[in-house]
Amino acid sequence: QLLGSLLVKRNPPVKELDLSGNDAKLDGWRVFINSFVSNPTKTPLDLHLRDCGIRGELYRDLARLVQLPTCSLEKLFLKGNARLNSGRMNQIVDSLKFNATLGEMSLPGVVTVGGWNRLLSLICDETDICTTYSSNHSLLHFHSPTVPREIIPYLEMNKIQDKKAVATLKVILCHFARNFNVRLFEVMELPVLVEVMEFVNRGFAMRDVRKEYLAAVERDHRDRNNNCLAIHFMMVKNIPGLLHNKVAGVKKPVREGWK
Repeated sequence: QLLGSLLVKRNPPVKELDLSGNDAKLDGWRVFINSFVSNPTKTPLDLHLRDCGIRGELYRDLARLVQLPTCSLEKLFLKGNARLNSGRMNQIVDSLKFNATLGEMSLPGVVTVGGWNRLLSLICDETDICTTYSSNHSLLHFHSPTVPREIIPYLEMNKIQDKKAVATLKVILCHFARNFNVRLFEVMELPVLVEVMEFVNRGFAMRDVRKEYLAAVERDHRDRNNNCLAIHFMMVKNIPGLLHNKVAGVKKPVREGWK
């Protein structure tokens, strides 16, 4: 409690704090973590909590801290603590949806296949354009020898400084380049459809997007000509059918928020 109260009064905040190997017991760690929940801007940038006996409800408290918009954490290391069950893993992943600063972390124990799948959907949620665009674009590195190869390209994309470019790149790769699905556009009113086409065009005007897109195409062993023009062709080719559905009176909901 004393350490937490001293740290939150420090100005500027501590850049790095390593408490690895200290077991302050459940109540001690709870008081320490919650002192930063009340003062998230005072959280150390790098927080090392390896082998500290953290378990159970303490993961919930850490999740509460991480999800705060003003939390300043950039690195969080939890190796050597109690393994995360599926419920605690979900709490950590859900908290990272709202975090724009945390770039590196290590998780305790062996991450299960289900856990990695949750982390993949956090970094690039392919449910629809909106969820992909609003995925986590800040996480850069997981300290684990078992990071699945499917996650690594998205972590590399997140290293681009312009996060709008990262979001645009993920949308183009997931919804336009790899599996072009006309049903994606059937839910759009015509003005929104035009915005989507402009969105793709603006995306390819970004240098970082062009560079990383071509790199991704090569990783997927695809033709480098599978580019903006090809994507636009697929969209334009299907417009008559989309217009026919709308003229025939098929009312479709409008998806907003991804622009």
